[in-house]
Amino acid sequence: MLVTAPAFVNASPLEVNWLVEQVIERGANGFFCAVPKGGKSWAAIDLCISLALGCDWLDFQIPRQVRCALI
Repeated sequence: MLVTAPAFVNASPLEVNWLVEQVIERGANGFFCAVPKGGKSWAAIDLCISLALGCDWLDFQIPRQVRCALI
């Protein structure tokens, strides 16, 4: 269904179930990318710990604790 630009802009967005506020949506797939030795593994470990504890990650709010695993 096509809508006009003003109708699209004025439409209320759907509520999003965030794992990390404004960054990672629950159920979404994603990836870390950076130069070699750029800290991707450490960022993933830090994110997993923050999700498990329910504490902020890189100044982004974690709304609730979740079970997680890093593979």
